[in-house]
Amino acid sequence: MPDLNAPEARIPNAMGSMRQFFDGGGALRGRMASQMVELAAAQKQILREWEDMAHGWFARRQNGAQAALDIAQELGRCNDPAEALNACQRWIAGSMSRLATDALEAQGHGARMMKAATEAMRSGLEAPVPGAPPRPKPPAPARREPA
Repeated sequence: MPDLNAPEARIPNAMGSMRQFFDGGGALRGRMASQMVELAAAQKQILREWEDMAHGWFARRQNGAQAALDIAQELGRCNDPAEALNACQRWIAGSMSRLATDALEAQGHGARMMKAATEAMRSGLEAPVPGAPPRPKPPAPARREPA
């Protein structure tokens, strides 16, 4: 059974860790601050995308509800099955169009949200650390000779 009173088993001193962070962690604090700025900007962009997507979705649902009311009234005025079938086909086409628009908009908004999050993470990770030596540039990819 491990000795729970041994120094390595004790919970680290939280205040000591905080003191070390503020006393000697200027570079770390600078990087964390720049990352938080990038993440906050990405969060704003992502929230705008969600808001735009929700507004579009609700507008299409309202149009769909109106279309359902319209088709119900139109079917009540139909005089033969062919006329009713044509009305139903128009209603279904409108419904499918709204669903397709939902899917396309969700794809576009999702891609923009992922791009914002990815760029924030990348720029935060690539930000220079004050006082640190510059990072070496990665080597260029090798060029293939045509066969």
